[in-house]
Amino acid sequence: MAEARAFINLEDVAIDPSCAMQVSADFAFDRRVLPLCVVGGDLVVAMPDTSDVKTLAEIRRDLDMPVIGVGTDVRQLERFLSKVYGGVS
Repeated sequence: MAEARAFINLEDVAIDPSCAMQVSADFAFDRRVLPLCVVGGDLVVAMPDTSDVKTLAEIRRDLDMPVIGVGTDVRQLERFLSKVYGGVS
């Protein structure tokens, strides 16, 4: 089941590129999500709106794995999306 937890500073997190690439750049920019890592079999996804259960459920369904949403600042997320996906939007 998709669930949301915590608030993180992306500067303090090591992003696993293989996790980030599990979603397309278009999806990540459109939905404002950044997969960070897998912890205990759950995909941890940074997003400014952790109440967006529709997006969390879509990721869970598409990747067939549990997803945990963690909150982050939208401006910081946009910077990191550009870093990770090379500015593709």
